[in-house]
Amino acid sequence: MTGTPALLCFLCAAIWVGLTAAVGLVPAERRAGPFWAAALAGVPLLGWMTYVWGPGAGIATFLLGLLVLIRAPAAVGARRRRREAVVARRCAPAERKI
Repeated sequence: MTGTPALLCFLCAAIWVGLTAAVGLVPAERRAGPFWAAALAGVPLLGWMTYVWGPGAGIATFLLGLLVLIRAPAAVGARRRRREAVVARRCAPAERKI
Protein backbone atom coordinates (compact mmCIF):
# COMPACT_ATOMS: atom_id res chain seq x y z
CA MET A 1 0.00 0.00 0.00
CA THR A 2 1.24 3.47 -0.77
CA GLY A 3 0.28 6.90 0.44
CA THR A 4 0.27 8.96 3.55
CA PRO A 5 -1.41 6.42 5.91
CA ALA A 6 1.16 3.78 5.02
CA LEU A 7 4.07 6.15 5.58
CA LEU A 8 2.59 7.43 8.84
CA CYS A 9 2.05 3.86 10.02
CA PHE A 10 5.63 2.94 9.19
CA LEU A 11 7.02 6.02 10.96
CA CYS A 12 4.95 5.30 14.08
CA ALA A 13 6.24 1.73 14.10
CA ALA A 14 9.84 2.96 13.76
CA ILE A 15 9.37 5.41 16.63
CA TRP A 16 7.83 2.64 18.75
CA VAL A 17 10.84 0.38 18.08
CA GLY A 18 13.24 3.14 19.09
CA LEU A 19 11.40 4.00 22.28
CA THR A 20 10.95 0.35 23.20
CA ALA A 21 14.64 -0.33 22.70
CA ALA A 22 15.32 2.51 25.14
CA VAL A 23 13.30 0.66 27.81
CA GLY A 24 16.35 -1.55 28.30
CA LEU A 25 18.32 1.48 29.45
CA VAL A 26 15.96 2.11 32.36
CA PRO A 27 17.21 0.71 35.70
CA ALA A 28 15.80 -2.75 36.43
CA GLU A 29 13.79 -1.67 39.46
CA ARG A 30 11.91 0.94 37.38
CA ARG A 31 11.60 -1.00 34.11
CA ALA A 32 8.18 -2.63 34.65
CA GLY A 33 6.11 0.49 33.96
CA PRO A 34 7.79 1.48 30.68
CA PHE A 35 7.85 -2.16 29.58
CA TRP A 36 4.10 -2.59 29.98
CA ALA A 37 3.42 0.83 28.46
CA ALA A 38 5.43 -0.17 25.39
CA ALA A 39 3.64 -3.51 25.17
CA LEU A 40 0.20 -1.89 25.48
CA ALA A 41 1.06 0.82 22.94
CA GLY A 42 2.34 -1.83 20.54
CA VAL A 43 -0.94 -3.75 20.37
CA PRO A 44 -2.99 -1.12 18.50
CA LEU A 45 0.07 -0.26 16.42
CA LEU A 46 0.34 -3.92 15.42
CA GLY A 47 -3.33 -3.94 14.40
CA TRP A 48 -2.90 -0.76 12.40
CA MET A 49 0.22 -2.12 10.70
CA THR A 50 -1.61 -5.33 9.78
CA TYR A 51 -4.59 -3.38 8.45
CA VAL A 52 -2.50 -1.01 6.32
CA TRP A 53 0.33 -3.28 5.13
CA GLY A 54 -1.29 -6.73 5.25
CA PRO A 55 -0.82 -9.92 7.28
CA GLY A 56 2.79 -10.53 6.21
CA ALA A 57 3.91 -7.15 7.51
CA GLY A 58 1.76 -7.66 10.62
CA ILE A 59 3.52 -10.92 11.47
CA ALA A 60 6.93 -9.37 10.76
CA THR A 61 6.05 -6.40 12.99
CA PHE A 62 4.88 -8.73 15.74
CA LEU A 63 8.14 -10.69 15.63
CA LEU A 64 10.23 -7.50 15.59
CA GLY A 65 8.31 -6.13 18.57
CA LEU A 66 8.70 -9.38 20.47
CA LEU A 67 12.42 -9.39 19.76
CA VAL A 68 12.83 -5.79 20.91
CA LEU A 69 10.79 -6.30 24.10
CA ILE A 70 12.61 -9.48 25.13
CA ARG A 71 16.15 -8.79 23.93
CA ALA A 72 16.73 -5.26 25.24
CA PRO A 73 16.53 -6.08 28.98
CA ALA A 74 18.54 -9.28 28.49
CA ALA A 75 21.33 -7.45 26.65
CA VAL A 76 21.53 -4.77 29.32
CA GLY A 77 21.67 -7.43 32.03
CA ALA A 78 24.50 -9.24 30.25
CA ARG A 79 26.48 -6.00 29.88
CA ARG A 80 25.94 -5.20 33.55
CA ARG A 81 27.14 -8.64 34.65
CA ARG A 82 30.28 -8.35 32.48
CA ARG A 83 31.00 -4.88 33.90
CA GLU A 84 30.58 -6.13 37.48
CA ALA A 85 32.95 -9.04 36.79
CA VAL A 86 35.62 -6.67 35.45
CA VAL A 87 35.27 -4.38 38.47
CA ALA A 88 35.44 -7.36 40.83
CA ARG A 89 38.67 -8.56 39.18
CA ARG A 90 40.25 -5.09 39.47
CA CYS A 91 39.31 -4.71 43.13
CA ALA A 92 40.32 -8.23 44.19
CA PRO A 93 43.56 -8.42 46.14
CA ALA A 94 46.46 -9.61 44.03
CA GLU A 95 47.62 -13.09 44.84
CA ARG A 96 51.37 -13.32 44.98
CA LYS A 97 53.23 -16.52 44.44
CA ILE A 98 56.33 -16.85 46.54
